[in-house]
Amino acid sequence: MLIYLDSSIIVKRYIQEEGTSFADFLFDRASQGYFTLALNLLNVGEVLGVFDQYLRRNWVDQEAFNKMMAKFVDETLRLLRINQLVILPTLSSLQMDSWTFVLKHRLYIVDAIQISSSKRLKANYFCSGDKYITNIASELDLEVYKPENESAMIQRIESELS
Repeated sequence: MLIYLDSSIIVKRYIQEEGTSFADFLFDRASQGYFTLALNLLNVGEVLGVFDQYLRRNWVDQEAFNKMMAKFVDETLRLLRINQLVILPTLSSLQMDSWTFVLKHRLYIVDAIQISSSKRLKANYFCSGDKYITNIASELDLEVYKPENESAMIQRIESELS
């Protein structure tokens, strides 16, 4: 099973907010070898940018920032090492595939690339914390995470694993 994560759901793993328990579930189960997580290389830069924004706005102090960064890097490298994480490069063809979503759905290119990446990888699930992107992905027949259905989605994924 392959589960695609966009930047907003990745951030929830490291910053406590709505959706953190779901992000924890995904990362913990992937670490245990139950399924593979996927993301685009652009996500890494976006996540680092969000962490930096939290520091610059004084929402976290330097110590908390350093811990978030260390945990993110450590977890990413560990998942890569055990083959439970796929990082898709942002290829020209992937960007070109995304243009349709930009024009048709008024998405930013980075958000469109997330949907294109998920489709290209044939991910079983597309997980985002952004409701607009989730709605578009759902319209495109991707199985999506919605916070209001979090426990049902966890149960569904768990049942698919057994």
